[in-house]
Amino acid sequence: MLFGHAWRRDGIVYHVGVGPIVTNPATTVRDEKRSVGGWLFNGGYYLSGVGVGVSAERDLHVSRKTYALVEVEFTAGNAWAVPIANGYAEVPNLALHFHIGLGHYF
Repeated sequence: MLFGHAWRRDGIVYHVGVGPIVTNPATTVRDEKRSVGGWLFNGGYYLSGVGVGVSAERDLHVSRKTYALVEVEFTAGNAWAVPIANGYAEVPNLALHFHIGLGHYF
């Protein structure tokens, strides 16, 4: 989940966001399992890092109230405190996303 801001300029919507990385690791490392549990919601969830995202979206009008959208997004995150058996793991992630969809004004 990213918390951010969006703005429109010259028909393109730009987004930037930042947010927590919450993990629920069910791991087995060298035949040792990590026990289930954790502090968040008592269900094995852990606050493990931070993520960021930036994107650009273009709306293409199909009719007066309907539009198609095309978006490209780049996200990056680093979870550096993921609990595993007998320690912690660091899990970096970089990703490029392409989204298409339909929208309707009510």
